[in-house]
Amino acid sequence: MQIAELLKEDWKQYLELRFQLGSYSGSITEEEFLIKYESIKKQGGLIYVIKVDSKLVATAKLLVEIKFFDSVGHIEDVVVDIKHRGCGYGKIIVKHMLNISDSMNCYKCVLDSNKDLESFYTKCGMIKTGFHFTYTRK
Repeated sequence: MQIAELLKEDWKQYLELRFQLGSYSGSITEEEFLIKYESIKKQGGLIYVIKVDSKLVATAKLLVEIKFFDSVGHIEDVVVDIKHRGCGYGKIIVKHMLNISDSMNCYKCVLDSNKDLESFYTKCGMIKTGFHFTYTRK
């Protein structure tokens, strides 16, 4: 098992994994992927993956929001390949992102999820707090 930042050349595997979240339908070309990849990096985003035998099995993204006196980490797009769920990779990638958030001096790290994953994220060391409001473009 290897945990590392996403490499550009892994774009196809990454998209196959990322599409398992079910929040996108369609296709993305390599050129479109590279544009988004560079944009995420310029915004301070970090995408990490877990590889097992050169196959991507899990991923997560961390965005660091810079504030006037501190920073906040935002973990997004956590997904484990359906064939590798239950093997502990989700917990490993989330804890890795939390450690990076700590190393970047984020005073907190937040993650939005649905209710049925509350137990999983609690086991990763996170706690449920506050309320969440969403605006979705029409």
